[in-house]
Amino acid sequence: MFRGADKVFRKVLVPLAGLNELLFLRDSIMIKKQLLRDLPPERAAVLQKSIAKFFDGSSSANSDSDPTVLKEELMTGWSAILPKINLPFGNSEKGSGDKKVEPTEKTSLV
Repeated sequence: MFRGADKVFRKVLVPLAGLNELLFLRDSIMIKKQLLRDLPPERAAVLQKSIAKFFDGSSSANSDSDPTVLKEELMTGWSAILPKINLPFGNSEKGSGDKKVEPTEKTSLV
C-alpha cells in the first residue's frame, strides 16, 4: 500500500547483499531513460551535460559542479524563450540599481 516491498528491498535486502552500487546504477539508468523519453533531444543533451558535470566533480570546491552555476547554465537556454516581464512596481530585474518603475495607472481604485 505504501511501497513497502520497495522499501524492504532498498533498505534491507540490498544493503545486506552489498549491492548498493548496482542499485544506484539501476536508478541512474532509469532516470536517463525517463529523461530521454520526456524531453526534446536538444534540452536533454544540455541537461545530461549539466548532470555529468555535477557528478564528475572530484572535489566539492569545484565550481563546475556547483548547483547554482549549473542552474544558471540551464536557465540561459530559457532566457531567449521566456519573455521579459516588466513589473508595474519596483525593480523588474536584479541589479538594476535604484531605478524604480512607477505605476502608470491613473484611475481611482474606488
